[in-house]
Amino acid sequence: MDVISFYGTDGSGKTTIAKEFASLNGDDEYVVIGGSSYKSWLTPEVAKNILGSNHKLAEVNETPQEMVRLYEDIAIACYGLARIIASRGTGVVIDSDPYLKRIIWETLQLPETQAKEYVARFEERMADHLGEVESPDYIVGVNMLSDATTHEQLLNRLNVREINSKHDPTEVHEVRALDSQVREIWQEIELAVESGASQFEGFNNRLSTSTVVHVDNPDCQPNEVAMQMHTIALQLDEKINDRALSQ
Repeated sequence: MDVISFYGTDGSGKTTIAKEFASLNGDDEYVVIGGSSYKSWLTPEVAKNILGSNHKLAEVNETPQEMVRLYEDIAIACYGLARIIASRGTGVVIDSDPYLKRIIWETLQLPETQAKEYVARFEERMADHLGEVESPDYIVGVNMLSDATTHEQLLNRLNVREINSKHDPTEVHEVRALDSQVREIWQEIELAVESGASQFEGFNNRLSTSTVVHVDNPDCQPNEVAMQMHTIALQLDEKINDRALSQ
């Protein structure tokens, strides 16, 4: 069964679209897991099975180094669990890809040379635990307009949603910087998938077997959100089915 991973700017609707997509296919067809909801699926048993006994998930994570290790462990566990579930005949939807998101957050803070070094080290940890080919079958990019109005709207969405991390933007200029970085990483994802030419060697190895799919989440009135998410999920379902038939 397929592993389908969602990627995009915070507040773009990834989690809502992912859950709606999964619901289209019936409760027994897909399991939804992800970086933002890791406490609901990352049990001690899953952590030990995938990460071994040396993981740091149960410890207090306060320093920047501890937080980096925590989110790396979440990403490794998410990809590992996704493949275990898929191997048992159930599809997996990753509502916010923690591997790709971890790279965004870290490379936002580092000069280019250090960013490449970080990605290479992170990829080594992924490979140590998962091997070279554990990757999503589909990476779904959720696109929004990149303008001042959209950045304001994204910030408003983040301010009212139930779960936020301390990494999430709190100012418009932070949303703008994040949105720019998300788009840059997406270009690297597409280069890795289509030609193996990403500047991040880990992407070229890990994402070479993935297929990229785009969906658009345009602006709408609050009372139209549910219908729009359903429409986007239907479009995504059709695109993935078409890709599967053509392969």
